[in-house]
Amino acid sequence: MADETRSLIAHLFRRAAFGARPADLDTYKARGYEAAVTDLTSARPATGGNAGTKAVSELGVGNTGSDMGAASDPGSLHDAQAVWVQAMVGAKAPLVERMTLFYADHFATAYNARDRIDLRALNAQLATIRKHSMGSFRDLLHAMLDDLALACYLDNDANTKGAPNENLARELMELFVLGRGNYTETDVREVARSLTGYTLQQTGGTGSNRTYKLVYEPARHDAGSKTVLGVTGTFSPHQVLDVILRHPAAPRFVAGKLVAHFLAPTNATSAVDDVAEALVANSWNVSAALRTLFMTPMFRSSSVRDVLVKSPAEYVVGLMRALGRTEYKRAALYIENAGQSLFRPPNVGGWPVGTEWLNAGSMLARYNAAAYFGRGHAGSPSPLAPATFDLPAWVETFGMTSIAPSTQSALENYMQNMASESMATKRAGLVTMLATTPDFNLA
Repeated sequence: MADETRSLIAHLFRRAAFGARPADLDTYKARGYEAAVTDLTSARPATGGNAGTKAVSELGVGNTGSDMGAASDPGSLHDAQAVWVQAMVGAKAPLVERMTLFYADHFATAYNARDRIDLRALNAQLATIRKHSMGSFRDLLHAMLDDLALACYLDNDANTKGAPNENLARELMELFVLGRGNYTETDVREVARSLTGYTLQQTGGTGSNRTYKLVYEPARHDAGSKTVLGVTGTFSPHQVLDVILRHPAAPRFVAGKLVAHFLAPTNATSAVDDVAEALVANSWNVSAALRTLFMTPMFRSSSVRDVLVKSPAEYVVGLMRALGRTEYKRAALYIENAGQSLFRPPNVGGWPVGTEWLNAGSMLARYNAAAYFGRGHAGSPSPLAPATFDLPAWVETFGMTSIAPSTQSALENYMQNMASESMATKRAGLVTMLATTPDFNLA
């Protein structure tokens, strides 16, 4: 029977860190679960730049198994996706990257260079999200209001008095802060008026290579009186954000999104209450809210383990971290084939969630990823993985402390049947089988 403390730490890392490595399990088995929570939630983005905005050639790629080098084109969408994958795989503060991925879905913005939602704008957006990922949700929301990519995606780049555009206003309340049922159509119109004044200013280039920045011009803003959520004033764009954030539904909505992502999608009312209270008590600080969430009895309960379906990015990144793989461009392709094209969510509602990932196409892409990285490991074994075929050690390499009896029986039978095969064949097969089990696909 697996050690409960070790199992709990593995559960935390599956939800908050793309999976635990055996060294993580050893460290926090000794230091305790609360120390693990403290370390994960106390981490902050690295200073002095971030991987999400660097060109491929600046990232020092080229380790064993890498398929990205200095010759790669940093201007292509595929390379930008690969750089993002590298940031997640190599993260020393994995919860920062988990929250960056979470917020990129929360403020979903899709690549469309023709509408100036290009790689420059999306990398800048990702840098903004990463900067605020473990800080104040309020600060992030204000930063996103001035984000070029989001403004262009939701048509706030040409929002002017006399002709207010309601797209950003609606999504601001429905998807970002309040949720349906907590505002009226009148509120949407009044918020749209409050958000007027933004436009684009060319910064360089010619023709299709023109570059722009988002600017606020007071002369284009509707400075008249508005009433939003029962509050009347002559709100500027940033002032109306604070009006919305003061609505009592706001902290519960954001807490609900965090709970659904990290704990369970339903029947978690008590955890939502606790997290919402932590947001209010800590001036919208997400680190404090996550610490509260991870320390709740519900999160620590064995009944909520292995019930969330990993997204394709979580699955592939977790596999790569376990094996020390660096084929970032290939990884980005598998993630896309499984249905999660980075920088290209299907709509403003973001990527699918939960069992929506369990379709034939997604599962085939996961299997192909497992087989590819299994062959890569067979040809170039990682020191992170066991040198022998001790099954419990391999299970822990993949961030788990136990597997279902049926899974264990199947793997044991496989190893017996493959006893006479080459070491490389056995390695590739074991990695492929273990990575495609229901156990590894769930968090």
